[in-house]
Amino acid sequence: MNTDVLLNALLVTDSNSVGLIEITLALIIPFLLSFPATWIYQKSQLSNSYSTAFIHSFFLFSSLSSILTLLIGNNLARAFGLIGAFSIIRFRNALKSPIDAVYIFWALCIGMACGSGSYLAAIAITITIGSMSFFLKFSQYGVKKRIESIIRINIPESNEKNIVAKVENSLKKSTINYNRINIIFDSKIRQKTYVYQVETKNCEALDSIQSYLRSETGVESVQALNSTPAIFAV
Repeated sequence: MNTDVLLNALLVTDSNSVGLIEITLALIIPFLLSFPATWIYQKSQLSNSYSTAFIHSFFLFSSLSSILTLLIGNNLARAFGLIGAFSIIRFRNALKSPIDAVYIFWALCIGMACGSGSYLAAIAITITIGSMSFFLKFSQYGVKKRIESIIRINIPESNEKNIVAKVENSLKKSTINYNRINIIFDSKIRQKTYVYQVETKNCEALDSIQSYLRSETGVESVQALNSTPAIFAV
């Protein structure tokens, strides 16, 4: 077979057809660029509770968006057809964190850059956005310095008023701010659970408050749930 004929079969032969080499590059390069992007995503999380399905979706979404961009090209009919196809699909899976939505757009940018043949731009996007993510992670920019927590205090119904007064007086002295948000009553054991939202300077101050409340006469148990928000929290 003539070399020119073979190349014409593999590359784009006209404005409406796509060659095998273009298809392969549009699928493989976004997939490869997804490795550093998803590695940065995993390293930038404050916990290990991220979804493995989300990691895998990043790879597939970047490759699919790339091939779609390649196939659509400058064809308006294909573009409107794609919009019509997506309009009948309903996505009901809520994202755990706003940062997940950012990474979805990152995958889309990589895919669109590769699909349009701008492979250098796709590499630059991966390096630049990855560097920005690490900068925000290690600089701790925007992270609240104070600790916000929920404290649950179990108190018997007998002598309730005096115990609550002592507890709230302790919270007033040892926290930056506190707010009673709920009272739960257990009629079987005649016990009430007072739920407070408290704000402290650091984790050590929160531990100290818990220890002090447990030592109060009448307080049966104390539980603290840390709810401090952060940039990359999940």
